[in-house]
Amino acid sequence: MCPPAAAIPYISLAFTVISGGFQVYSMMQQMNADDTANSYEQQMLEERRRQQEEEAKARELQMQKDLNDRKREALKLHKSNRASLAASGAEIGSPSFTNFLLANREAEGRDQSNITLMGREAQAQALMDARQTGIAKDASLSAYKSRRKASIYSGVAGLVGMGANVNWSAFAQEDDAPPPKEET
Repeated sequence: MCPPAAAIPYISLAFTVISGGFQVYSMMQQMNADDTANSYEQQMLEERRRQQEEEAKARELQMQKDLNDRKREALKLHKSNRASLAASGAEIGSPSFTNFLLANREAEGRDQSNITLMGREAQAQALMDARQTGIAKDASLSAYKSRRKASIYSGVAGLVGMGANVNWSAFAQEDDAPPPKEET
């Protein structure tokens, strides 16, 4: 048995409303999934940024350790050289011995400068990585917000389109029709 012709527009409207409800529900589920994924991504990027900042601190400490090790080594070498030359009977105040010690100190200074330079470079790289990760985190959040707005606008546009496709004239009753024009 077929529904009466007058019921067809209402049935069509009911299916349109149900379809719209499913579309809204689906959109909300997708938005919830996106919220969760974005939250995890933000946490991951923040943790990576923190690790990179900690790495920069560790590189600073390593540089200080390397400098201290080199200074200790230079001090031992200086004492050893003085003791060896003194034991050999060489005059410690002689110009050749003074030049030898001066050359050692210059080499020590260059070593310390190189250690500092390499340490600062490694630290700067780790800090640059941390800044870039922070920028990536901000960009990710901005992209997420844009996707969310686009999803909402798309859902609203779809619902408006569904409403526009409804044959609203089928719901008009005779008393809603405009009066016929009188011919004079």
